[in-house]
Order: sequence, then C-alpha cells, then structure tokens
Amino acid sequence: TLPEVDLMNALSEFFLITTKTQTPASLRAHGYRIQSIARAVTFESANSKKCFNEILELRRHVHLHEGVERADMSSPFDSHSRHLICRFGEQVVSYVRVIYVENDPEKASVWRVPRKVAANVPRNGLQTS
Repeated sequence: TLPEVDLMNALSEFFLITTKTQTPASLRAHGYRIQSIARAVTFESANSKKCFNEILELRRHVHLHEGVERADMSSPFDSHSRHLICRFGEQVVSYVRVIYVENDPEKASVWRVPRKVAANVPRNGLQTS
C-alpha cells in the first residue's frame, strides 16, 4: 500500500482509540478510512449491576429506534442468561445474550443488538441509572 494510505489508516485507528467524541461514521464523514475497530472496542462479561443497567438502557434505545416504548426493559430470560457487552470507549454499543437450555449447546439461544441500531448508538447519548 501507499505510505499515505497507511498513515490515514493509522490516524483513523488512533482517533478511534484515543478520543471520546469520534465514531467510525464521523471519521468517514471527514474522509478517514476505517480499516478496523478491533482495537477500539473491548468486550467483557456483564457481571455487575452497573453493566446490567447499561444493557437495559441499550435495550431501551433499541426499542425506541424501532418505535416501541416499554417501561420495563428486563426479560424473564435475564436471570439464567450470560451477557457479553461490547464497549466503544466507555460506551456500551452492543451486547449479546446467550441462553443455555438444559446445559445443551444445541439448544442455546443467542440475541444481539441489530447491526443497524448498534451503528447509531450515540457515543455519549445513552444515560444509565
């Protein structure tokens, strides 16, 4: 590749990792090329009340995006599920819920935030309780 292309890719990755305000979409709008967001996101198990509240707020955001308003974002499946969250900076931008049925992987169910919604999560717009 050309040195200029390598430099732009490196700058794009640097901005994604180090700034709180830039998103892949905002960088693309300014002409930066986004090769990967792999080093700009982190994954963790949602094993605290704070993480679970962030998941509930993301669910609220998804429902509002789809035109549905619900008061309670919890699910009866939550108590026997595993949740893995994806953060972009400090912001939870996606999560996956894995439901194990009778400890049989063949019966497992997985739910994740739809890609079109995850791409539009505001970098600092979700509020958690």
